[in-house]
Amino acid sequence: MPATGTSHISVEHVTFAVPDGTEIISDVSCVFARKRIGLVGDNGVGKTTLLKLLLGRLKPTKGRITVDGTLGYLPQDLQVPGNATVADVLNVREKIEALDRLDRGDADPAGTLQGIVGDDWNLRDQVERLLRSFGLDLPLDRPGLALSGGELVRLHLVGLIVNRYNFLVLDEPTNNLDVESRQALYRFIETANVGVVAVSHDRALLGRMDEIVEMFRDELRVYGGNYAFYREQRHVHAEALERLIVTKAGEVEAAHETARKATERNAKRARVGKKHAVKANLPAIVMGAMKNAAEAHAGKSRLVHERVLGEREDELRALRERRRPDNAIKLELPKTKVPADKVVFALKGVSFRYPGGPELFPALSYTMMGPERLVLRGRNGSGKTTLARIIRGELAPASGTASVGVKSVGYLDQLTRSLPENRSVLEIVREVAPEIPEGHVRIYLARLKFHRDAVHKRVEVLSGGERIRLALAREFLKTDPPRLLILDEPTNNLDLNSIERLESALSCYEGALVAISHDESFLRAIGIMSEITLG
Repeated sequence: MPATGTSHISVEHVTFAVPDGTEIISDVSCVFARKRIGLVGDNGVGKTTLLKLLLGRLKPTKGRITVDGTLGYLPQDLQVPGNATVADVLNVREKIEALDRLDRGDADPAGTLQGIVGDDWNLRDQVERLLRSFGLDLPLDRPGLALSGGELVRLHLVGLIVNRYNFLVLDEPTNNLDVESRQALYRFIETANVGVVAVSHDRALLGRMDEIVEMFRDELRVYGGNYAFYREQRHVHAEALERLIVTKAGEVEAAHETARKATERNAKRARVGKKHAVKANLPAIVMGAMKNAAEAHAGKSRLVHERVLGEREDELRALRERRRPDNAIKLELPKTKVPADKVVFALKGVSFRYPGGPELFPALSYTMMGPERLVLRGRNGSGKTTLARIIRGELAPASGTASVGVKSVGYLDQLTRSLPENRSVLEIVREVAPEIPEGHVRIYLARLKFHRDAVHKRVEVLSGGERIRLALAREFLKTDPPRLLILDEPTNNLDLNSIERLESALSCYEGALVAISHDESFLRAIGIMSEITLG
């Protein structure tokens, strides 16, 4: 059940600017009630900045934020001090130590230990139960640095629950979680009596929200429902906006026509007036005065029409700027096609072991045929990325054999590390396709949403979505494009628009595909047919 109560967070005309005066957030207002609220928006629009403003870690340049209640925070970049234990991460060490001393019968004449414990006499049992519910079998004295990224995320979630905050502020909480951990988080979100403000691109998580707040630099737009409702309303608003644009474009055209006719009337009046003045043989000084008066009248008329026309054009421009991006991508990729009877790769009794580590996927056998679409599943640390490297031929198995039956294999990781930071979009693509005329390359890049001057952007300034699309362009335009494409958590750092564009581009791909991903919505959208589960 969603949380209820009067606790809330109020954002009133808040602006935040960096030291050089650039406004990251401009005059936004919203009230976050004690509900489950998903905060969405394009990468770079200021979502994480807004969370830090809510938490008081940043101060607004203008405006005010009022928090009625207590806030717990789960950041994207979790940091654990070198000497911190599980109890420290959970913020329960002092109480646990006080409980242990009381259990041993230590003297407490001043009631100091009892004051530390308060009402939490069952704290150890509660913590251990919560840890198990999140799939964590951890002693409280375990060093935090010994935990994986996914374990740290789950551990911090348990800490947020134990400390009984009114609101939980979560920044991409599912990014490093495996399927089991995500399910634990979803169950918690559905049942906890706590307010949640979550920045996320996880559509399964957003589907469990009570409200979606879409963030723009100068607006927080509230949708009173979950992600499906938000998508539906977004479509309705887009259709209404297109009707407004058509109407306003008609008004602009009418204003142009009115201004043109007014100019013609004034010119005609001037010609007629001059003709009559000549016929009447008026003195030059009188004719000059009449001419000046006519020109003044024409000038005022022109200014009025220019002002009206300018207002209409400004209104039309503002409406067009509110258009949502078109995320559909249409590509023709016949060179990537794989026949249905083609063996793409074959694994026979494959296993692998890192020095000092456990054996991964012992005696794994699998044959991929034709344009199959496969997901590698498993808990964090089960060897999914290692198996992908074996399939690519980058690692040799410790036992068994691995063979690839297609000529070329493409690989995209979530950070697209192989892209040179100091090169432009156009330069990178032309390097792999020097035989294709630049005009054709530009058309191709435009289909991947790199329009006009965007082809000259350097990799170092590209967003996550742009980097993924550039990596795809580089793979697809190769003389010998990949017949097998491997994706390693490609959606982890993308906003929703970028994910939809990636899904659309992959729908055009005709080769075989292997994906490592915990994003079930993404896997459904790209047509995953089968799976290998590890661990």
